[in-house]
Amino acid sequence: MPLSPSPCTVGGSRTTDERTPRAIACALRRRGVSELAASLAAEAGIAVFRIAFERWISETSQPGLPQLIRESLDELKAVTAGK
Repeated sequence: MPLSPSPCTVGGSRTTDERTPRAIACALRRRGVSELAASLAAEAGIAVFRIAFERWISETSQPGLPQLIRESLDELKAVTAGK
């Protein structure tokens, strides 16, 4: 089922949680990324960052945030590859 076109406006009554992925997807579409790929990348990117950030603030002995982002992205790649 194709995604319904989403406007590139991010204001209105939407929460920040709803606006952020839409804004990222819109920016990707403006750079030539397809609708589906832009939406998937935006949502996945937000999830990767959120998980890494939550680990970073809860575990003081963890590596830095950039490393945790890489680890989260690697896990997402492994899950989607069926590993």
